[in-house]
Amino acid sequence: MIQHPKPPTDPVPPPPDPDPPPTAIRRSGIAHNPARDCRGRIDHQADAQEQLLQAR
Repeated sequence: MIQHPKPPTDPVPPPPDPDPPPTAIRRSGIAHNPARDCRGRIDHQADAQEQLLQAR
């Protein structure tokens, strides 16, 4: 039986993830709309404060 040489066992670190494109952040609505939380719901408290400011 022929013994094949083992491949090198040094763990190869995975390549670092590339930075996500800014369009993905912009499309989610978080970057330019701080009144929305991460789940996309509108922060009603901030919305109510905005309406109070506009009502004055």
